[in-house]
Amino acid sequence: MKSLRISMAVAVALSGSAYAVDLANIKVSGQATLYYQTMENNPQAPWYAIGGKTDAQIKDDKGLFHKDASLANVGLSVNFSADLGYDFSFGARLNVLETLGLEHNLVSGTMQNINGQLDNDNVAVRTSITGTGSANLKTAGLMTDDEWYWGEAYLIKKLGSSLVKAGRQSLDTPLVYSEDWNVMPNTYDAVVALNQSVPNLTLVGAYVSKGNSHKTLGQFSTLAGGAVVDGAYAVAGVYGVGNLKAQAWYYTVPTVADAFWADVDADLSGVKVTAQVASFMYDDELQKAIKTDTQPADDTTAYALRASYKVAPSTTLCVAASQTTGDQKSHNIANVGTGVKTKLVTATISGDGDVAGATDTTAMKFTLTQGLADYGTLGVSYAQYQHGEDSSSSFADETASVIEAVYKHKVMGVDLLAAYIYDKNVNGWTVKKSTETESETASTIRVVARYNF
Repeated sequence: MKSLRISMAVAVALSGSAYAVDLANIKVSGQATLYYQTMENNPQAPWYAIGGKTDAQIKDDKGLFHKDASLANVGLSVNFSADLGYDFSFGARLNVLETLGLEHNLVSGTMQNINGQLDNDNVAVRTSITGTGSANLKTAGLMTDDEWYWGEAYLIKKLGSSLVKAGRQSLDTPLVYSEDWNVMPNTYDAVVALNQSVPNLTLVGAYVSKGNSHKTLGQFSTLAGGAVVDGAYAVAGVYGVGNLKAQAWYYTVPTVADAFWADVDADLSGVKVTAQVASFMYDDELQKAIKTDTQPADDTTAYALRASYKVAPSTTLCVAASQTTGDQKSHNIANVGTGVKTKLVTATISGDGDVAGATDTTAMKFTLTQGLADYGTLGVSYAQYQHGEDSSSSFADETASVIEAVYKHKVMGVDLLAAYIYDKNVNGWTVKKSTETESETASTIRVVARYNF
């Protein structure tokens, strides 16, 4: 964390104001990121076409580490914050997304874009950092001319034991939240109020109007890809004392659905236990709009439980299970802002919102985490997702399997993550065979380096 003293007199003069303001001791921090991912038989790889569905798109010579099966980005986030006086403060985050020429030799696409659009019928090999080398770049999901955007810009007002934060910001609620798995997190335009008048209890009220997709960070639209035009409201209570933490959230999305989420974390004689319950309840008018002659869409409900125990000083074993109800038209138990991830304890890197959170799904996950002394940690997980015939997964009535190994280590101040993911019948991560309901198996390797300053 560093401090920068600047004068805002010039900026204010340019704005036409008669007042000059001196902002002292602006705090500056940030993160630099290098992100690389390579895929084999994964429909997200550029070569297989974005959103590819069958093995007709698989080329045997385009496997792991091949340029045409790989994606990469370089990202830089710079955060600014300052005390404005009278219990006002502000914060902002400028994000720059680059490739630094990686597309020339190592990769054919990017993990994220600023203003690019995805098109299932067009995949182009990136040839220019500004997009001037190909007319298809903007429709291929690659980066465009604008490679920076403001990820956050908000104002905070403190009122006794309460706090109000308004503007573009990161959120961390169970069903609407910022996901940090990609190069840059998605953010939201929102107003959030917190109150801590009662000891150990935080009351929350929020209105969320817009958000961005992790694929096109510079484009903010109404939630759920523009479907939630009236935004979402949430109220919650978050309680924590000692080894016990609990939270309960209630959401209303006008003309779409109501939802709730509750979870409890407790340490029971060395066994850490997490219990979760969540539900999406459709609006009556929406049910009328999407129902068929034979069956209306059902509400979705999820139950999940996880227990972890240190079997040795550096070894932790974790077991988790979940069950979701609902049918193919019901809403997944997933992030309403993106539809990508879920906070259910059975989620894996690839087994996310439309897998662990898919309707009519029974899931189990086993994780062994081993500390490697001065050499970081290694976690190995096996997860199985049994999708029923009414599941929203593209592999309904099939069993999806995920094996993942995640290595983490800090070297010279840089946080390193290396992951290997093996998938079978995983929605969005494996390609269906042309003549069968099952899929090809897929392998993915992800390497991420982040330096926080």
